[in-house]
Amino acid sequence: MSELLRYGVHDDQVLELHEPGPTAHGDGPTGVAVLVHGGYWRARFTCDLMAPMAADLVRRGWAVANVEYRRVGAGGSWPVILDDARAGVDLAVVTASERGWSGPVVTVGHSVGGQLALLTAERGVDGVVALAPVTDLPRTRREHLGDDAVEELVAASPGQEESLLRDGSALGQLPVGVPVLVVHGDADVRVPLAHSQDYVAAARSAGDDVELRTLPGVDHLALIAADAPWWEDTVAWMSALRPRRRQHLAGQSMTRWDFKYDWAGPLGAHQIADLRALVDVSDPAVSSAVERWLKVLERVSVTHLPGEVYGLGGAKVTVEREVDGELTLALRSGGDDAFDSIGSAADALHDAVADGGGARIRWIELPYEPAFT
Repeated sequence: MSELLRYGVHDDQVLELHEPGPTAHGDGPTGVAVLVHGGYWRARFTCDLMAPMAADLVRRGWAVANVEYRRVGAGGSWPVILDDARAGVDLAVVTASERGWSGPVVTVGHSVGGQLALLTAERGVDGVVALAPVTDLPRTRREHLGDDAVEELVAASPGQEESLLRDGSALGQLPVGVPVLVVHGDADVRVPLAHSQDYVAAARSAGDDVELRTLPGVDHLALIAADAPWWEDTVAWMSALRPRRRQHLAGQSMTRWDFKYDWAGPLGAHQIADLRALVDVSDPAVSSAVERWLKVLERVSVTHLPGEVYGLGGAKVTVEREVDGELTLALRSGGDDAFDSIGSAADALHDAVADGGGARIRWIELPYEPAFT
């Protein structure tokens, strides 16, 4: 069974979810593979690149989430591309939890998809398979790899060059904290093997559990073929991962609050009304908190905001926000201005979820900018 799931409003903010057929014993999927394609961030390359791999994994009993994201030439820039990857991985992890799938969740990324897989390793996955990953953007730029793909991405991301080169380099974001398998061919000229060798050495020094498998005579694109001998060993590595404990939501009372917007300027009354229409407030434990949150939004100017808010039972609701390019995670407890009121709204959401005994609120990629100087 296949379906298209959305994590945003843009045409490319989707993932293709493929489920294997039922087994004789009624077991769920072996695991969930979250596929992230490469193509050096260019719009002409799509998630179709990973279709053969997806089909093979489904035949092996895996559920597959094949993630699409905005790319240069189709609304993509930095950090939009990373924001989309985070939201896509988040949706895959939450879907696995909601459907009670108990196997490992593994991100599999090729080329710049490997970059994004490594940069989203903290989003609740159990491991990462990085196939010829782009891990060092300054070096990729210096070596003019991908026909100067980094220069194209810099040009498409005004004012973000420093952030891109720093935060977009997996080499500088260690440790990742989950097992990583790096697979790289020694005949690769699109991303030379030395990049992965240096990444693995740095990751091990940072304390990560990382393995490098070097494939003699294999080039860059051959790594997304699902019929090569090395692929069997890769799937075996994925299957051997130990899944973390996740809360399964089957049978619980659930309310989902799930929306995304990219409006610029102060939110007007009609935009607040549009937001309210997107929110399921059928659970009375959530309704009043949502209204309070929307009142906060009336005082916030919105540009392009990254972050998430989610809660289950009495779990804390956190606020992840980007201010002046610096990522901050905080749960604020009050205040008189718009900035502190963000935290007050998060507290209100937390209280509502706790009182609701199982209600769930999920906010994906809600960017904002405080409406004051």
